[in-house]
Amino acid sequence: MKAPTMKQLRSMRCARCGRRYRGQADWNVTVQGGEIVGILCSQDQTAEENMEAAVREATMTYFETPDGELKALPTPVFEVRRRGGETR
Repeated sequence: MKAPTMKQLRSMRCARCGRRYRGQADWNVTVQGGEIVGILCSQDQTAEENMEAAVREATMTYFETPDGELKALPTPVFEVRRRGGETR
């Protein structure tokens, strides 16, 4: 199954309660094998799922490819150097 495009995501429903996704920022996608297989509304996310999503959002950069697929790459980490060349 090919991963849904961003446009297709907007017509999907919560995998648990059936609520329609309308572009709300607090919904999470469910990914298996690198493909989106479902979405969860904020009311149906467990605390663990919400925390996992927060960590992924902080460490991954998500983007839409020209053909509409949702992809993720690790967010670059930049070193901060103090005067004298020390790394923090």
